[in-house]
Amino acid sequence: MSKNVIIGVTPENICDLVTIPTPAADECVVLYMRHLPHKRPLKNVTPTSFLAFYETLGGALQGHVKISAACATPQPRSYSHLYAFCVGNGNMPEIRTEERQDAVVGEGPEVVAKLKADATADDSSIEVVFLGNDDFAEMRARRGAEGAESLRELAATNCGKIVAQGGHGVSRMEISIAALAGRDELLHMVDRGGWAILVIKNDGTLVSESYVEFDLSRCE
Repeated sequence: MSKNVIIGVTPENICDLVTIPTPAADECVVLYMRHLPHKRPLKNVTPTSFLAFYETLGGALQGHVKISAACATPQPRSYSHLYAFCVGNGNMPEIRTEERQDAVVGEGPEVVAKLKADATADDSSIEVVFLGNDDFAEMRARRGAEGAESLRELAATNCGKIVAQGGHGVSRMEISIAALAGRDELLHMVDRGGWAILVIKNDGTLVSESYVEFDLSRCE
C-alpha cells in the first residue's frame, strides 16, 4: 500500500487539502488521532493553545464531518484533545476509554525503566529502542495485535459512520495499523496531533490509509 501523507495542515486549509472519505454502508472511517504535545513534568497536561487549535480544527470541519463515536486511551492527554475536537465540531458523542490503545506506560514502570536504560546505553531514544530492540519484539507484536483488534471492533460497530480514536505514536498507532494491514512495514510515523485516516470494512479489512500532519507552530 502506498503512503499518502499531507503535511502543513491548519484549520484554515484542511477542507482544501484533506478529503475525508464518505464511508459505504459496510465501511467505517476511523480518524486515528495521536495526542497533542504535552507539558513536562506533568506529561498528561496539554497546553491550552494546542487544545484551542484542535477545537478550531473541529469547527472547520462542521458540516463536513460528524463524529458518531469517540474512544480515548486511558491517558488524560488523549481524552483532552478528542474532547476539544468534538466541542469545536459541535457534536459530542460519549467518549469511552479503550484500554487496548494505551501508551507504553500501561505496561508498567519496569518496562519504561528498561526502555530508558537501553536508550541511554545505546545513546539513542526510547522510540528507536522500542521499535528496533529484539527484547521488545514480543511486546510490539502483542500491542499491535491488540490495537488492530480494537480498531476492527470499532469499525464493525459503526458501519457507515465516521469515528475518532485517540492513540499514541510509536508504541501503539503505527504497529496497530501494520497489524491491521497484515504487514511488517510501518508506512508513516505519526507526529503529535497528527492523524491516520483509515477506511475499514465490517469484516476488518483495511481498505485504505492516509495521513495528515498539522502545522502546530502557532501553538508553540
